Amino acid sequence: MRTLTFLALLSLASAALAIPRPVRFAFRPDRDVKTVAVAGSFNGWSKTAAPMQRAGVGGPFEATLELAEGRHFYKFV
Repeated sequence: MRTLTFLALLSLASAALAIPRPVRFAFRPDRDVKTVAVAGSFNGWSKTAAPMQRAGVGGPFEATLELAEGRHFYKFV
């Protein structure tokens, strides 16, 4: 019985670590561009799945995505 209880608690703890959290991305291009998106290991490297919005005239492009805790690779496209 103790083993089952321990395994159940361990499963709950693992699930808690996988809770998505907001991650803010910001990018200021060095030339005039019309669109920017975040492509990464979290969205199949899709260049359309996570479009970014410009933060005011001349401001950076920004996006906030819900990602599970861990290491993620990304690039701006």
